[in-house]
Amino acid sequence: TEKAESVALSVLQPLLRDDSAETRQLLEAATVWLANNCAWEKAAAELGVHRHTLRNRVDAAGRRLGLNLDTLQDRLELWAAVQFLEAGPKTAGPRDA
Repeated sequence: TEKAESVALSVLQPLLRDDSAETRQLLEAATVWLANNCAWEKAAAELGVHRHTLRNRVDAAGRRLGLNLDTLQDRLELWAAVQFLEAGPKTAGPRDA
């Protein structure tokens, strides 16, 4: 829905408006960390970085987004926004026609 897209984009806007390599690393770090149930070691191994590097990137992403990723509410907000963004816009299905 347009409303869900709007919410997701507003959450991620501070990172999406800057397409630098550093910013892409921050978003990737947070995404992989969330996908690994916030397990630092596992996510760091998947990214091929030290867990402290991962923690620094996730913390930086949270600061730039204005989220406290130590809280479940903010983690869920970020997770939902990333999931929506990765899914992309939905095409009209039979019920939407």
